[in-house]
Amino acid sequence: MTGNRSILSNFRHFNGGYVAFGSDSKGGSITGQWTVSNERMSIDKVNYVKELDFNLMSVSQVCDQKHWMLFTDKEGFVLSHGLSKPPPENILLTAQRKENLYVLDINEVNPSGSVFCFLSKASVDESALWHRRLSHGKQHKSSHKPKTLNINDTPLQLLHMDLFGPTNIMSMGKKSYYLVITDDYTRFSWVYFLRTKDETAEILKSYILRVENQSNQKSKGIERQYSAPRTPQQNGVAERRNRTLIESARSMLADSKLPLTFWAEAVSTACYVQNRVLIVKPLNKTPYELWFQRVPYIGFLKPFGCLCTILITHGVLPKFGAKSDKGYFVGYFSQSKAYRVFNSRTRIVEESANVECREHIVCEQGKGPNWIFDIDSFTQIFEPLIFSNMESSSSQAPDSTSSDYRLDFPKSSISLRRPSIDPPSVMEAIEASAARTTLSNVTSSSLSENENVKEDSSVNAEDAANTIADNTDVAVDLEDSSTMNEEIPNQNQSNLEQGI
Repeated sequence: MTGNRSILSNFRHFNGGYVAFGSDSKGGSITGQWTVSNERMSIDKVNYVKELDFNLMSVSQVCDQKHWMLFTDKEGFVLSHGLSKPPPENILLTAQRKENLYVLDINEVNPSGSVFCFLSKASVDESALWHRRLSHGKQHKSSHKPKTLNINDTPLQLLHMDLFGPTNIMSMGKKSYYLVITDDYTRFSWVYFLRTKDETAEILKSYILRVENQSNQKSKGIERQYSAPRTPQQNGVAERRNRTLIESARSMLADSKLPLTFWAEAVSTACYVQNRVLIVKPLNKTPYELWFQRVPYIGFLKPFGCLCTILITHGVLPKFGAKSDKGYFVGYFSQSKAYRVFNSRTRIVEESANVECREHIVCEQGKGPNWIFDIDSFTQIFEPLIFSNMESSSSQAPDSTSSDYRLDFPKSSISLRRPSIDPPSVMEAIEASAARTTLSNVTSSSLSENENVKEDSSVNAEDAANTIADNTDVAVDLEDSSTMNEEIPNQNQSNLEQGI
């Protein structure tokens, strides 16, 4: 076989079929037969293949013309016919010709000389022992080949299910699991979100009633099929769909710059879109078209997490009040023609058909919902709390160096609001006010009244502490802290006198 026409003679057109090459799967066609000859020999029936870049010679074809072939480590020879066969002692192996091939059968070889390397003389037990000595032996997981032909030809014959969770971050609706259900024939998928795993049974009951009404098919019974333990490959349809949903949700959250608490909305949106855009290869249709028997419309799809405005349709609006709220698009409402949006004012996810999305505005990092990114805005819903310690003395008589009613605040008072003034200056003013008020009342009282003061010291101290705490807010922002230090003692002194 050759592709060089210049070395050929006695051309004869011949349709020899098609040949394939190892380096080129297209190969070429045999268009004729020629004769190759030199001064000493000629070879007939040489096929001509135009696409062949090399010359190939068949050993069996040369031997058919009564020639002999001899090969060495450096050369190959074509010998003339009429030579005698080598003596048997010089023949080591013999290969019998089968059609155009010379086949060497090792099992029929009688060992002699240096050919022992082709045979194993060890027994089965000895061979196994050597495998153990040489640390041979390995085991792999069984392969799970995909099905080339789908045996299910109608919906709801086979459902693939997979329960994912728990997630390390709960969703906006306090969900930690989600259940993926995929129909084997249509590849249509449903996603349900759960707080705990024990909600699965009730969800499946409502799901069966729903799909039976949509498909007009009544189930005659349900048979549960389980995959082998720790073998998710046997549930490949559900596992692959689960991975596809997670990858899509991850991309949507990264593009929208929304926090991970919106993962449930992202997964639900990904499932909604994929049912309308993915193609089932054997049928060349979308899952939506196979399930509902109509082509889906995708002109209303919006980018996940894009900014939007929501028309306020409930309540009474002020005469010149705003008619819409700002929000973020987070999905589609499956029960009606509406969008699911996160309202920045009410901080909840709601359904509304009166939504205008700003699809061309790209969200920037940190400009998502303010209550998640701004910790100061988040803590405004809490009331400030102050914890203090109170010490009183009822056994010692008052003098100029000690006080019966002394309030000691801890060095680190606990507050959910960030203080805007210097806390030590406030504490010093409170202590000075309490000391001056106590001395003025003690000097103006008699010894008999002093006993009554000692008995009621604990009650009066508690009232004084409440009065001071009500008049002192560590979250107040004052422009001049010195003015605050001068006003607090005088105000607290009058409050203490009134309480005592």
